[in-house]
Amino acid sequence: MVINFQKTKIMKKYIGFLAIVFTMVVVITTASFKDGGRSGLQGAARFASDNGAKQLFDTKCNICHSVKSSPESMTAPPFFNIKKKYRAVYPSKAAFTKAVADFSRAPAKSKVLMPGAYKKFKLMPKMNFDQKDLEKIADYIWENDFQKPVWYK
Repeated sequence: MVINFQKTKIMKKYIGFLAIVFTMVVVITTASFKDGGRSGLQGAARFASDNGAKQLFDTKCNICHSVKSSPESMTAPPFFNIKKKYRAVYPSKAAFTKAVADFSRAPAKSKVLMPGAYKKFKLMPKMNFDQKDLEKIADYIWENDFQKPVWYK
């Protein structure tokens, strides 16, 4: 039996290439699924950089800020509106992240960007979370889109 080494090398390269493509498809599909299907590559980037931010967001923030069926049932303003207001004042990711994290750590009337929300919900309680966790959450808010309530005007 004669082995053609040239064909063997090509076959190994081809198998290696297929393995890389398969891995990329799995990562992108998984990220897209975790990202709510918004986009494959963008979802992969979010999935790769999530570092626990979604879990922090869901357990620390979304308890009060999640969208309810009516404005009367809300206990805090929805993130759709928070993000909109903060991005208008802090258009860069770094400034946005700092402002959201700083307000969450030490809420003050002088820092309020949403006077209507302040009037309805009052000042949010101080969040005694680690600064890095607050920054992860703020980055998560910057990077993700939030549901606009059907009742939102």
